[in-house]
Amino acid sequence: MKNLSPFVVLVLLLFISLCSEMRMWQACELQIYFDNPPFCNETTCHQLCQQKKGRYAKGRCKIIDTCFCEYPC
Repeated sequence: MKNLSPFVVLVLLLFISLCSEMRMWQACELQIYFDNPPFCNETTCHQLCQQKKGRYAKGRCKIIDTCFCEYPC
């Protein structure tokens, strides 16, 4: 372990950070799925926006929650 090159350490760190970002993205996807049923459409999107849970813009509803993700309406 002592003779690991800096390059290998860098690659490992990069891999670990990528993995954590992927987990964050999956959590985001799940958040969207649970907050909005799969039958998401323009009406449900507008309802979410009226409940101050989302912002409607250009055919997409941005969820304002722990995750800042968009889903198509």
